[in-house]
Amino acid sequence: MWRRLEHLLVRAERQGLSALTADEVRDLARLYRSASADLLLARSAPGTAEVEAYLETVVARAYVYIHTPSPVRWSRLLQWATHRFPAAIRAWRPFVLGAAGIFALGFLVAFVLTLADSDAFDHLVPASIASFYGDQPEDYRAERFGDMGSGDAARFGSELMVNNIRVTLQAFALGLTLGIGTIAVLFGNGVLLGALAANFLRWGMSVPFWALILPHGVTEIFAIVLGGAGGLMLADALLRPGATSRAVALRRRGPEALGLAGMAVPLLVFAGIVEAYVTPLAWLPDGGKLGFAFLCAVALALWLRAPWLDQARGPAPQPPDYEQAPAALRR
Repeated sequence: MWRRLEHLLVRAERQGLSALTADEVRDLARLYRSASADLLLARSAPGTAEVEAYLETVVARAYVYIHTPSPVRWSRLLQWATHRFPAAIRAWRPFVLGAAGIFALGFLVAFVLTLADSDAFDHLVPASIASFYGDQPEDYRAERFGDMGSGDAARFGSELMVNNIRVTLQAFALGLTLGIGTIAVLFGNGVLLGALAANFLRWGMSVPFWALILPHGVTEIFAIVLGGAGGLMLADALLRPGATSRAVALRRRGPEALGLAGMAVPLLVFAGIVEAYVTPLAWLPDGGKLGFAFLCAVALALWLRAPWLDQARGPAPQPPDYEQAPAALRR
């Protein structure tokens, strides 16, 4: 039996799977399952190390043909990015605006409190940031970036991407806390930005500050808002399940929320690249960096506006609701 499986594998590896007949393909699948079961037995029996090693090799070779991964369909990814994502933003606009509003509220509260009392800064931001920007730095760019080579820039950008992706995932996943955790993440990030902006305003350095923040911040903040919007969608499914159970409501809403929040990942990758390679540029004046941020904002607005969606003849047909289908059709 094992020899038969190995013979089929040799032919498939040399000539391709299409060289096998239909019966031989069925034999390959059947013998693969049988060899997998034999491998489990060999692992539990003493004194079968050679047999186990042989079967591991054969099963691994057969696995490639039995479980062929689906090819990446770039057309579907493009369709999602150009049509379905902008449409999702429109469909779930209340959650996106709600997440943006929570972030903006945190920014406004911290901004006002820090302007009114400079000591509030130390209470609103983490100690590591308070020690760094609590007092006016002589050269804030040098303290933040130093003299970065290409390797340092790549490492800096990757660290930023990992951190921002972590924050975005937190904002999304904490929707399962009935939205409390999501609100805390969004509000806290707004507080951090608002406190920093107020300190730089007090020092008369608002333009350099926003030139430091906005080139990458336009997409970064929007990405975090997307994660928060996904989290609020999960919270809404738990708080307002409607006529169904919370588990069913969460199962229905979950893929849509994940799709909305998932678009934050490529945005954060772009933001990390910009912060590593564009923001530290000493030869690019603050006006140029603010202009770059403005272009990013315009491009983002045009993407979300997606004028080609208005040219569609109508909404795409939706599949029938499985839960509402007659019992006889649930097969």
